[in-house]
Amino acid sequence: MAVVDFRPSKGTLAWWVWVYLWGPVALLIGFGPLLLANFFQFATLVVYPFSKPLFRQWNRWISYAVWNVWWASNLRRFIGFRTEAIGDKIPPGETAIVVANHQSMTDTMVMLCFAEDHKLTNDIKFMAKNELRYVPVFGWAIVFADFVMLRRDWAKDEAKITATFARFQKTADPFWLLMFPEGTRLTAQKQQDSRDRAVSKGFEPMTQVLWPRPKGFTAALKGLRGKVDAIYSIAIDYPGRPPKLYQFIRGDVTRVAIHIKRHPIATLPQGDSELADWLVGEFRWMDQKLEAGVSQLTDPAQF
Repeated sequence: MAVVDFRPSKGTLAWWVWVYLWGPVALLIGFGPLLLANFFQFATLVVYPFSKPLFRQWNRWISYAVWNVWWASNLRRFIGFRTEAIGDKIPPGETAIVVANHQSMTDTMVMLCFAEDHKLTNDIKFMAKNELRYVPVFGWAIVFADFVMLRRDWAKDEAKITATFARFQKTADPFWLLMFPEGTRLTAQKQQDSRDRAVSKGFEPMTQVLWPRPKGFTAALKGLRGKVDAIYSIAIDYPGRPPKLYQFIRGDVTRVAIHIKRHPIATLPQGDSELADWLVGEFRWMDQKLEAGVSQLTDPAQF
């Protein structure tokens, strides 16, 4: 489907109206349906005591209607946004763990658009910070959507995460579990801290991504073996500096490259230390892809 770019020429009066009015209007358009979704999500609680599978199925449909049909589809149509898949092909209808780099709040929307652009799945679950569950409207929506909520304290997270993955094993329909193993968004200070830690341990530092944290990934792989078909390594590559959320919504970014490596689950190592090393290797690959993108910029300092 061809996208339509309604943005007027930069510097014109219409462009200034677009820049300063479209963002707030887009937020209203986006969060209005989310409020409606909350209403239906709370309504599904009436079936929870009688049929937990039906409760989760209904919430999966509600989430798909908001995340994919409303948000992702409208971004493609109204701000001309598209994703460009580069690398391995991803079969539709596959259950997978997706590991990606994390540069901006827009990364989750980019991945929703990517999945919707290519009709790969209609059920995406994220590993997210536990604090997000307390954000009105949005936080309620992701709890009902069965996101994996992390406190970043493995002693507190382990039992709950293990139980969550056991529940996912019983899910009949395919899904993606998307995680950002860096554990936080990329900033200059966090990048420097990550480099310092790598050097202190005798490793070569990475320049465009942070050193990944393996525990959530290894727990997911162990908990979902037998259910997951493959692991996808995804490098989200923005053209220049990663955008702020409002910049993304108002249409400053219309194309994002998605570099893909698909790993059949049987090719993954078994032990925790081997999996941690494997994950570091994938982030080195992401680092190389992003570094190549930066080297192509007229002014690499804008990254």
